[in-house]
Amino acid sequence: MKKKLLMAIAITTLVLFTACGSKLTENNASKEQPTAAEATTPTPEPTAAPTPESTATPIPEPTATPTPEPTATPTPESTATPIPEPTATPTPEPTNTPTPTPHIHSYNEEVTKQATCEEDGVKTFTCDCGDQITGEVIPATGHQYGDYVYNNDATYTADGTESAICVLCNNKKTVTAEGTKLTYTFTEISDAKFAKSNVNVRALPSTDGEKIGSLSTGDKITVTGKCNETGWYRIKFENSTGYVSDNYLVDENPVKPTTTPEEENSEKGPSFRGGKEYFFREKDTRYATENIVIWDIDGNPIGYLMKDEEVIMLGVINIENPNRAYNMIEYNGQQAYSDGHLTSEKPGGDPSGYEAGTEGWHAYWDGKTAKEYRETTGRILSCAIPNKDGIYGMGPLPDNYIIGSKAYLTSSDGVVFQCGW
Repeated sequence: MKKKLLMAIAITTLVLFTACGSKLTENNASKEQPTAAEATTPTPEPTAAPTPESTATPIPEPTATPTPEPTATPTPESTATPIPEPTATPTPEPTNTPTPTPHIHSYNEEVTKQATCEEDGVKTFTCDCGDQITGEVIPATGHQYGDYVYNNDATYTADGTESAICVLCNNKKTVTAEGTKLTYTFTEISDAKFAKSNVNVRALPSTDGEKIGSLSTGDKITVTGKCNETGWYRIKFENSTGYVSDNYLVDENPVKPTTTPEEENSEKGPSFRGGKEYFFREKDTRYATENIVIWDIDGNPIGYLMKDEEVIMLGVINIENPNRAYNMIEYNGQQAYSDGHLTSEKPGGDPSGYEAGTEGWHAYWDGKTAKEYRETTGRILSCAIPNKDGIYGMGPLPDNYIIGSKAYLTSSDGVVFQCGW
C-alpha cells in the first residue's frame, strides 16, 4: 500500500511540473517578440531637441495566465498497481502431535545413613530424571553381645557383675550376676566369752554389717563360731544371731568383782574433783601398754583397759601436785580417768619393733621427721606442754620436728618450753 501511495504522489508531481513548464515558455516567448508599433517606428536620430519627457512605457498588463484548472489526477485505479487480494492462507490442518508417553520413574536405591546398634539409618531413592525420595527408615540393628564374662567383684553383701561386648560397636553391657554374692564360712565353736569393753553387734561378721545392738564391758555371751574370712565371732544375741569383732571378746571377765574393802581399796584411785583439766585440740586414739584400771571422778573403779586395747584420750588432768598427771579418757560415753601409759603407737604398727622412746626405737627413728613417723605408723608424737603454773598438758610435735633433737614450743598462755623425743 505504501508503494502505491508513493507512486501516485510522484505522478501528480510530474503532471504539475509539466504544466508549469509550458506556461513559462509562453511568457518568455511573448517578451521576446516586439509589438507592431515597435516594429514599424524607426529609431529617431538623436537631436538636440529637448529630451522628451519620458513616456512611461506601458508595462504590459500581465496577462493573467489562467491557472489551469487542476486536473484531478485520477487516483490510479487500484488496478494500476493492483493490490493483490490477500489470498486466504489456508489454516493448516492441525497435525496430530502424538501424546508423549508418560515418564515412569525408575529409582535407584542408596543408603545415605547407615543404621547403627542404637540409631535408625536412612535409605534414599533417586530416579534418572532427578526426582528423589528420602526418608525410608532403616531400623537400628540393636546390640549383638557376645558371651558374658564374670567380673569377679561380688562381695559378702551384694552379687557381683558380668559384662559382654557388642560385636558391632564394642558397647559394653554389665549386668548383675545373680547368685554370686560371697558367703562367709565358719569354724564351729561353743564357748563363753566376755566383752572387754563396749562393742557393737552387727548383722554380718565385718563392719559392712548393719549394727543390730551392742555389748557392755563384762557382758557374758555364747560364741557359736568364728568366721574364717574375717576372724569375727558368731554369737547368740537376743534370741537370734549376731557378730562381734574378735578384738573385743576375752575369756575372762574384765570387771573384777570387789569382795572385800581391802580388794576394793587396792584398785581405788584418787579423787579427780577440782583437778586442772587440759583437753587436746582433738580427741586422740591411744593404746594401753598394760592392763589399766579405769576410774570415775571420785576414783571408783568402773572398768579396765586391757593391754593393746584402743581408747579415746581427751587430755590430761593434774591433781595432788604440779607434777602428777592422769589420763582423761572416754569410757562408755562419759569422761573417765586412768593411770598408766597410753601410747599413740598401734600394736605392731611401728617398723622399729620397739616402744616409742626406747633406745632401740631411737636407733631406728632418730634423724627422721615427725611427719615421716606419722605417715608410716599412723601415730602422732606428742610432748608434755607446761603452762605458767607449771602444770603440764599434751600437745603434738610439728611435722618438721627432727626426732632425737630438741623442740621449742609455746603453750597457749605464752610459755616457751623445750621438749622432744
